[in-house]
Amino acid sequence: MLRGNWQTSVGKPKNSKLSREDKTGSAAKAKIANNLGKFGDAVHMTNNLAYAKVAEYGGWNGPTEKVTSDGFSRKASKGMVRKNALRIKKRIRKLAAQAK
Repeated sequence: MLRGNWQTSVGKPKNSKLSREDKTGSAAKAKIANNLGKFGDAVHMTNNLAYAKVAEYGGWNGPTEKVTSDGFSRKASKGMVRKNALRIKKRIRKLAAQAK
């Protein structure tokens, strides 16, 4: 459910929860790609499920087959948003350097 709950909005963040099951994340990615607004818009990406924060920062009781000893999901052992934000930031810097 966590992957399927990513939502984008322009102007202000969404506060709703979705019941979209999306094991690969492809449906959520498609929705996000079609809702990025235009240049200069404030675009918000939210996930309002109660366990989204725990998935990002750890805190589950572990270790188990699904949880690391420091409380992260084994699927996202270094969080989700922070690592992808870093990846995107590096990509933007690379593209900006190429454009100069």
